[in-house]
Amino acid sequence: MNQPVEPEVVVLCSDLFFSSSIEGTASLQSVSCRVVGSVDQLSELISNGSVRRVIVDLEFPELDPMIVVSLLPASHRPETFAFGPHVKVEQLRAAREAGIDHVLPRSQFSEQLAAILSGNL
Repeated sequence: MNQPVEPEVVVLCSDLFFSSSIEGTASLQSVSCRVVGSVDQLSELISNGSVRRVIVDLEFPELDPMIVVSLLPASHRPETFAFGPHVKVEQLRAAREAGIDHVLPRSQFSEQLAAILSGNL
């Protein structure tokens, strides 16, 4: 029986367009990626220690970037990325202030997605 592959990248996103784009690009890059639909699922996957990058959609319902940062382990901390609409300047600023490593407007996130997933950003 095959063991499930632990993801290198975990994505918290409820937007089907972005979720499928991220999963498709990850597949092309041969990067193991899992999209989750709750902070609890995100926490569970982060706690296993194999996650290298965490990506969060700032438009995820009732998302607090501080909670995401608080879930990160002190050792082997995954690199964090957040994306959101460029017009929501306050939302982007709050994510930066919370401690998210890279905060990008959706357009830049989409342009740089392959590099983000492969760890070349």
